Amino acid sequence: MLCWCGLLAAALALPALPWRWLSSVGSSGRICEAGGACSWQRIDIYARPVSPEDRQLRESCALKATSARIEELKAAGRRPVGLYIGTNDLTDGDIQALTTLPFAALRTILVEPQAAVLPKLRERAAAAGLGDAEVINAAVCPNSTGDFVMYGFSQRLIDDFPGAATANLSHLTSLKSTWAAKQARRARRLKDYGMGDLTVKQLLSYVEEMRVRCVTPYDLLRELGAQAQDVAILIVDAEGYDPVLIRLFLELEGFRPSYLQFEGGLFPTLRLMQALANSGYDIHQHRHDFVALPSVA
Repeated sequence: MLCWCGLLAAALALPALPWRWLSSVGSSGRICEAGGACSWQRIDIYARPVSPEDRQLRESCALKATSARIEELKAAGRRPVGLYIGTNDLTDGDIQALTTLPFAALRTILVEPQAAVLPKLRERAAAAGLGDAEVINAAVCPNSTGDFVMYGFSQRLIDDFPGAATANLSHLTSLKSTWAAKQARRARRLKDYGMGDLTVKQLLSYVEEMRVRCVTPYDLLRELGAQAQDVAILIVDAEGYDPVLIRLFLELEGFRPSYLQFEGGLFPTLRLMQALANSGYDIHQHRHDFVALPSVA
């Protein structure tokens, strides 16, 4: 019997999403089940609310799966790890996820490349009861270790448009040079922040390079003294690179988390979801994210 973890409506604000194809999609929540075929027709872009009962059921299933994995790892003499890549400063939704899932029972690792947001990240993690969380100042990259270039908005944008200070633009950083500008144009009502109708080209003139330390998934775990099998929960918010990074984790021997959460462009994400379904995961939408949970027979 499959564990139905809520019928979740979700919005998918993603860079490669062909909106015109999905205008009539319904609110099914579950994209595919273990061993089945994943289909973009099941993706709902409208963020329609779910019932409290559906949400409670999803959270119950996720908690059951992760708790079982934690106990399994402890029984094997391992120290279970909860890994969150690309935390930024933790939104309210992030904190809700961290407190709903059993992160307090894990060695919690928060990975964030932007040094400027680390003080607030630590403060908000502590307020969520995760004062012992380890914060790693680095980006997780597909195939490089060492210094790397990320892209985000410079202070000049706020100097020219003071209202931009309230637009959470620090959340729009990526290894892709055009990501911040395209996402700002797509996911923000620029007029609400005094930026009028700035085009992507105009926004790009405010994007700057940021040199950050970069580690691969393998090197990150090695740095932590952990193994792939120790990861009980993995959340990735790598602004366009989620499917790539998840696949790199999947290649690591023993990697079998009980909870996977990620974003991504439509077709790379569908390919990833199919790989996860083939590996025994049910795939669901959770707001802007996808959630993979082991199928329960």
